[in-house]
Formats: sequence, structure tokens, C-alpha cells
Amino acid sequence: MKYTQRSVVYLLFTIVFGFILFFVDLNARHFWGTTEGRTGQIVKEMLQTGDWVIPRLNDEPRLTKPPLYFWSAAIVSVLFNDGKVSEWTVRLPSSVSALLVLIMTFLIGFRLYGDRVGLAASLMLATSYSFMSQARVASLDMMLVMFVTAFIMFFSFGLTASSNQRKKNYYILMHLSCALAVMTKGPVGIFVPWLGVIAYLLWTGRLQEFKNMQWTIAIVVFVVIIAPWLFAVKMRISSSFAVFYHETVTRYTSAFDHQRPFYYFIFRLPLYVLPWGALIPLVIYDMIKSRTVHPYRYPISFFLPAFIFFSLCGSKRSYYLIPLYPFVMLVFCLYLRRSVKIRSLMASVLKKYELKKLIIIAVSLFVLLVCGYISIIPLLNNRNSAVDLCNKLNDIIGANDELLTYRYSRPYIVYYLNSGHVPELNHEHEIQDKLNQSAHGAGKYILLQEKDFSKMTSLEGVEIVLRYPNFTKKDNTMILITSTDKGNMLETR
Repeated sequence: MKYTQRSVVYLLFTIVFGFILFFVDLNARHFWGTTEGRTGQIVKEMLQTGDWVIPRLNDEPRLTKPPLYFWSAAIVSVLFNDGKVSEWTVRLPSSVSALLVLIMTFLIGFRLYGDRVGLAASLMLATSYSFMSQARVASLDMMLVMFVTAFIMFFSFGLTASSNQRKKNYYILMHLSCALAVMTKGPVGIFVPWLGVIAYLLWTGRLQEFKNMQWTIAIVVFVVIIAPWLFAVKMRISSSFAVFYHETVTRYTSAFDHQRPFYYFIFRLPLYVLPWGALIPLVIYDMIKSRTVHPYRYPISFFLPAFIFFSLCGSKRSYYLIPLYPFVMLVFCLYLRRSVKIRSLMASVLKKYELKKLIIIAVSLFVLLVCGYISIIPLLNNRNSAVDLCNKLNDIIGANDELLTYRYSRPYIVYYLNSGHVPELNHEHEIQDKLNQSAHGAGKYILLQEKDFSKMTSLEGVEIVLRYPNFTKKDNTMILITSTDKGNMLETR
């Protein structure tokens, strides 16, 4: 399908809309949760140590995920922020990835169904709850979505290419996208897109297309992109393969965290894609009534097999399904295009209120939502952020002192502390040993929850230096203790 002036305008509108939604005030919100704090701290340590091979968290190797996202955030910090890691430099790769996903969703829709479907699908995707929130978070998953969507886009282009040379080039780019997806989040970058390709080619009886997919070049691409890092890691950490295996295969076959039943995503998906999730029952009803899914078979091929794949995994998180959202939106758009009743309703609304008025109302609501989000961030920071506590800790703990935690190692705390490395203790006797050292040298401070401290009976010579109530939760009070000859009693907040 050829580009027209209208399709170019639609694409530009998509880009501007996504930019406003994903990039405005990225630095306003602190790192609240473990995921962002972990990513930020890994990037910070990568630049501090100069080690770009082994990701580290709290001075320990962290090999559960490949390093492509961390590299991207580190490069952004070096090029655009004088080497300083901040909230916006860590989030920017995710926001850029989300914007590119919008563009690619438009291009897939345009290529297969026309520019109106492409525009509608990209805008619906941008405003779906889970996608919009993840686009503003330091999320490896959003970069994974970008490469998975790129894979499927290049597959679409290769499938419909007008010449063999173009087909070859598109399929090479498809393999490149797959390799980069693996470097972002491991083998899931292979399974999700390839399940869709196999399903679609089986469904349409076009298995011969596999012959055109440049398999020799694919192997070369994977070896060149992935093998050097794997080899470098293996040379330095002999147990690295066991870590990868535990994080991928073991997590899938024998989930060790976030365990949910197989039907969990069936009931959660409509909530993840709100407000558009309300269309799911209508789409299902249309399929049953028409007794065919033929009009939806392309997006369904890339949604259903991957959805089953994630549902069979014992460990389930909300962001696992984000790579499927572009194709969910394409299904919705195809339904809206098919539905006579909805088209008639839209026509009557346009006739009654005029398009210009509706655009003004929609833009006004959008601006109000963005402004409301920005204005509420300071209040949310006050409730969820670790910055205030960490500032107080930084004022108390000297350059030669050591801070440790007791069963409360949180990446978002480590990120905002000057020390950059906070060892964690797990036994009460370790606290006493450290505090005894404090009495004979540099200060030792222990950060822990008050409820854990109240259960301890054997500690001697301990003084509370700082008491900080309501830390991220109303019933959570943090205290800082040290030996009696180092501490000065202080309660705050």
C-alpha cells in the first residue's frame, strides 16, 4: 500500500501524541519500586566500575537478564547527562521503545489494512492502561516489545514484499530484531514472535515461506550479536549458564515466584488494556455470531499462541503480556471496522457534534489528564519515595562509616544513598558483630524495620540514631541503629 499525504499526517500525529504521552516530565517521579531502583542501580554501578560485561547490583553480579537495556541507559547518561545516572536517563530507553512500538503498530496496520486502522490501533495502544504506564517506567519489557514488534513488522513486510531482494532484506532485519530481543530479555525474545510466525504460516498454508527466510544469515546475526557477550561472561563467571537456566527454563517449568493459575491472564487481560478491554466480549460475540475468525487471523496468530505460552508459565506478571498488545489493538480495530452498529453510532455522533468540536474536546481532556498527572507526582513522591529517608541517612553517615541493612535490601534505597553499596545482614548475631567493630573504628550503622528490632533480645550497646515512620507504608517504621558510643538519639518526621 502506497503512502499518501493523509497517511503521513496520521503517522506524524501518532509520533507527536506518543511523544507528549511518554516523554513529558520523565524526571518528576522518583524510583518507587524494586524494578526501577534495580535497573537504575545496575546502570549506576556499570558506569562507576567501568565494567560493561557483568551487570552488578549492590556490588554483586546480576546475570538474570542480558545487558542491552542497561547499556542503553548508560549510554544515554554518558551522552546527554555528563555521565550522571538519573530517573530520566534510565527511563528514556523505555519511552523511546514505546514510541517506536506506536510507529511500528501504525505501519503494520497500514501495510495490511490501511492507514485508518493503523492510526486507530496505535492510538488505542498508546492510551491502554498497562502500555502507557510501562512506557514511562525503566522497563526491560518495553524494549523487548519494541524488538518483538519490529520482528513482526519486518515479517509482514517480507511476506508482502514486491521483489525477492526486498523480501531478503526484510527477513534479515527480522532476524536482527530477534537477536536484539534476546539480548534484552533472553529466550522469550525468540519464542513470542516465532510462535506467531509458525501459527500464521500454518493457518494460511504458506509454510514454503520458510525457504525465503535467510537461515544462514540468521545464524551469523545471532552469533555476532549474542555470542561475544556470552563468551565474555562465561570466561569470568563459570556458573553463568546455571543462572540463565534458572531464570528462564526453571522459572517457566517450575515457577519460584509470582505463581498464578493458568487462567490468571484470561481475567486480567481486559483490565490491563483498559479502557479498550471492554471491547473483548464484543469481539468474541462477533466471532461466534459470524462463525469465523478469518478477518482477524493475522493479529490472532501473533496473540493467541503467545498468550497460551505465557498462561502455561507458572510465574505470571502483568507486563509479560505487553508484547501482545499491538495485536490485541489490531483485533479491536478490525472489529470496529466490521461492526455496522458501531460505525452507524460513530457517524451519528460525528453528524451531531461535528468533528472539530470532538477533536477540541478530546485534546482538552488529554491536556487535563497530562497536567493532572504531573501535578499529583509531588504528592505521590512524598508517599512512596525513598529520597527523604536516604537524604537523612546521607547526612548522618560519614564518608568513612559503613551502612548495612538487616533483611531490608531494597535497590531504590541503595540507588539514592551516597555509599552505592549496602551489604545485607540476615542474622541477629551479625548485627552485634558489626556494632562491636563500630566501637573500635569507623562507624557501623544498621538500617532495619522497627518490627524486626523489637523482636531482638540479645543486642547490647545499641542506640537508635534515626526513627522514620510511615516509610512507603503506614505501618512500616524504619530505624537506624549504631553502637552507643557512636550514636546520638534522634527521632524525625
